[in-house]
Amino acid sequence: MLADQARKATFKLYQYRNSCVNISPTLGMELFDRLIAPILCYGSEVWGFHTANSVENVHIGYCKSILRVKRSTPNDMVRSELGRTNMYHLRLVNVIKYWLKVTAANPNRYIYLAYNVLLQDAVNGTSNWSSLVQNLLFKMGMSDAWNSQGVGNIKVFICVFKQRVRDINIQEVRSRLQETTRGSLYLLFNPNLVCSQVLENVSNALYRKALTRLRLSSHHLNIETGRWHKPHPIPRNERICQVCNVLEDEYHFVCECPVYNDIRLMYIPAYYVNRPCMYKFIALVNSSNTITLQNFAIFVYKACIIYARTFQNVFN
Repeated sequence: MLADQARKATFKLYQYRNSCVNISPTLGMELFDRLIAPILCYGSEVWGFHTANSVENVHIGYCKSILRVKRSTPNDMVRSELGRTNMYHLRLVNVIKYWLKVTAANPNRYIYLAYNVLLQDAVNGTSNWSSLVQNLLFKMGMSDAWNSQGVGNIKVFICVFKQRVRDINIQEVRSRLQETTRGSLYLLFNPNLVCSQVLENVSNALYRKALTRLRLSSHHLNIETGRWHKPHPIPRNERICQVCNVLEDEYHFVCECPVYNDIRLMYIPAYYVNRPCMYKFIALVNSSNTITLQNFAIFVYKACIIYARTFQNVFN
């Protein structure tokens, strides 16, 4: 029900967002956090332990629309590009905030009395809200808070809890990404899984979209389209460039293929073009120089247009 309500609000937000000129991804996500997330998390202090896939689908769908990538783009990579975690971790923070509020309540209030009933039931082996809070705190290495049934400085504790949740999430995401070739490449682009510099440093929406798609393997190079081949994917070593007869991956597209030599020399600094290697390629994608990054985004955009015309593919 909450997901349906949030989806309706998201469609309305799309209308307002599309009426604005070149709204930044950061501002787009801030609008989501202020207008849509409260709907998705309504009452999550109580039901927050539920996985709620329908709620997460609304969130990840909006993230992909902000980045303008394909729906098949891996969710972990999309959230990492925006420097975000999933909604489940946000709900866990809400649960702990509410637990701290309950434990600090007046002993005569109904909410405190009801919580004590839950505690007693949990001691007797019943799985309920309080037992789930206990398991969560123990998992986060914060058993002292549970044993004390409260903390000293609530603000400091919440900050530490948020950071610990995020650290654990990053470890889990990194572990999942390392299991795939796309994910392993993305970890080279974004090793700390923080918000991409592309989102702020490349102001033109079309150029930003092209570079983001390259980073997230959401493109139409053979290294990616070979996965879609029916009835069976094309073996990775056979996804070759039609001109060079070598593996057509992101590195070959940016650094080697002679089809793009003219615009490569025009938009990419000579250091990266001369004697290219994977180290230089990663340094170019991760460049902190705004001018270099903007020019690189222009190169990717124009190269994709050439690719679509030359090899009769479509780059949307």
